[in-house]
Amino acid sequence: MIYTFLRQANTYELCDLFRKMDASHAADNLARGTEIQDEIDNFETHFVPIIADIDADFGNA
Repeated sequence: MIYTFLRQANTYELCDLFRKMDASHAADNLARGTEIQDEIDNFETHFVPIIADIDADFGNA
């Protein structure tokens, strides 16, 4: 359930950025479009990678 929530949070946030980008292009505001493009390029996801070790440490290799 948390995974779905975080995926949706990323989707909403990125969609909002792309809507702002479209609006800046429609208004011919290239400076604002560049700022938004930087936000999109540097977007930090809400996902944290999970690294799991399949070995249960029962003494085998």
